[in-house]
Amino acid sequence: MHQRSHQPSFAGVSGFLRSPLADYADVGPGAVTILGAPHDTTCSSRQGARFGPTGIRAASQYLGDLFRRGDGDLVDLATGQVFHRPGAGMLLDMGDLPVQPTDVVRTTASYISYPAFLGFSDAFCGSNRDQRIGFIQMDSHFDLGDINLVWGRYWHGSNARRISEVDVVNPANMVWIGVNGVTRGEQYEFAKGMGLTFFTGEDVRQLGIVEVVRRALEIAGNGTEAIYLSLDIDVVDALFAPGTGAVVWGGIRPADLLAAMDLIGAANVRAMDLVEVAPNLDPTEATARLASLAVIHLTAPRLFGARRP
Repeated sequence: MHQRSHQPSFAGVSGFLRSPLADYADVGPGAVTILGAPHDTTCSSRQGARFGPTGIRAASQYLGDLFRRGDGDLVDLATGQVFHRPGAGMLLDMGDLPVQPTDVVRTTASYISYPAFLGFSDAFCGSNRDQRIGFIQMDSHFDLGDINLVWGRYWHGSNARRISEVDVVNPANMVWIGVNGVTRGEQYEFAKGMGLTFFTGEDVRQLGIVEVVRRALEIAGNGTEAIYLSLDIDVVDALFAPGTGAVVWGGIRPADLLAAMDLIGAANVRAMDLVEVAPNLDPTEATARLASLAVIHLTAPRLFGARRP
């Protein structure tokens, strides 16, 4: 009789990190849940992020196999951090959300990043709209566009603009890390006029990722009850992560991304989205693997009981 637990990383059907595929009724207190949103209809550059959820899950399988074999602990050689095997019911993969590729308005009810933030804010704050949620976006772009002549109000370049309009968000608690390249003048002026805080890729190189994240967490956490993180993989230099729609040079390094995830994961971050991973644009699978590691590092304190020596 064959044993599914002995399958190689390229075989089998399972969720992120070999977690079981679950339903909403399976979610208990303290669980970390994974949801995919295979949608890139409004992408204004290279498409392929619709394959992101599948690619990230597949990229995580080799680490899932490492957890299942041996004593169940993994050690990060760069930091000495110990990751314990997740307990039963702590990591649940809910599969993919329903999307309508030809109907952006219907898809807005289930896709990222603006609708995901709306769902989190409704669940976290409920009817108490006096509570505040801080917002950190790691991205080469502001995503502060407004109405697009092609896509309308809801498209991948307007997510942060729509989030800034939510009643539980104070623009003073909105921070960008790693903005890079060029942007439209109206987005830059909107950011400055609204008092939004942003650290460029050059700021990260000059100040160091630890200091930038420290400042970002201080700003996003000031007077807020929770922090939401939006991570666009194109914040990483395209030399290291080419599997994304928008190729931008001069982004942060993979090591900086993972260090940022360690620091942000230890803060009061309650939810995150990860966008624009396009596996079809990176045959090496490096981008998807980096994305899966980012999720692992962010959730490490809660999910893996990760601790430093």
